[in-house]
Amino acid sequence: MKVFLFLLIFFPGICIASCYDMAAKRYGVDPLMIQAMAHVESNENPGAIGLPLPDGNVALGSMQINTVHLPDIAKYNISREDLLDECTNIHLGAWQFSLHIKRFGKKWKAVGAYNTGAASTNIEAQERYIKKVASAYEILKNGGSLKNKRKIKRGTADHTAMPSAKELSSKLKIWNDDDE
Repeated sequence: MKVFLFLLIFFPGICIASCYDMAAKRYGVDPLMIQAMAHVESNENPGAIGLPLPDGNVALGSMQINTVHLPDIAKYNISREDLLDECTNIHLGAWQFSLHIKRFGKKWKAVGAYNTGAASTNIEAQERYIKKVASAYEILKNGGSLKNKRKIKRGTADHTAMPSAKELSSKLKIWNDDDE
């Protein structure tokens, strides 16, 4: 326990990295993918609170967990306040992402659905999100760091120069979007 506290105080990045690894292992997802998603969602900010959505809900924490999920996660004694605990939030994000993978397969559609919701028909929003996550994922996959990368604010980036999801799929060789 003393070693863990020492690491947490003096090397918090190590502990957070292990949260990505633990959550990924638990839910069978790629730890670099959920880290890339957390980067796009909140710049990996555990205290991030999104703008209120039209339905009155907000997204909280690193993985921007929507408060619409509170009734479901309350069954596991997880409260709104718990969503601001970084490791809890990462685990919930990995769990949500794994549900999208189960529904859509290991496809970029699962990444897009994480952002817009599984029932969403907003393909443009999904494509924008996929491109951002794929870019962050590629940096991580190549051993780079996202810590000094500025988060692209929603709606302000020019995505026309970015490759399509299919191009990214073939380049990264992790997802199979042949049937989309």
